[in-house]
Amino acid sequence: MIDKTLGEAMPAKKSPTTTLRGSATTIDGERVSLSETTVKEILRQIDREKSNLERDMPTTKDAINAMQMAKTRLDDLGWRPAIYCPKDGSEFAIIKFGSSGIFQGCYIGEWPTGHIYTPMGSQNPSASLFKPLNELSHQEQAHLELCKDTERKMFEREMKWIETIIGATK
Repeated sequence: MIDKTLGEAMPAKKSPTTTLRGSATTIDGERVSLSETTVKEILRQIDREKSNLERDMPTTKDAINAMQMAKTRLDDLGWRPAIYCPKDGSEFAIIKFGSSGIFQGCYIGEWPTGHIYTPMGSQNPSASLFKPLNELSHQEQAHLELCKDTERKMFEREMKWIETIIGATK
């Protein structure tokens, strides 16, 4: 449940017996309450991940080195700075720093003032890496398809919500 939801967990107002409460939005848009046990497990998982990061990268220099190692590995896997992406409107795979997804996009506009467009919006090429679609590994292609499916479900959920506000189209 944790990896399939976007959730939040927070302590209720402080009291002598603080209870934890939380909620999550499932991929199909349903808002669900989380049990206190689930909230505690999410918080424990966050604490474990933070402890691992602190152990593995105790200093800024260590974190910079890890970032450079990841960038070097992505270079080895064929990912290139998106400032070098095709500017002819053709599509390519894109990863954006700060995201765990692989998306399909294209560059629209005149260089250097254009942007890369994906279903998730536009982004500046300087914060991204690209790879030609025909060069994706099977694993990368599978991740791209998973991200497309997630995007599709999100847009379907948003369209249903928009229809409730402006009325269904005919």
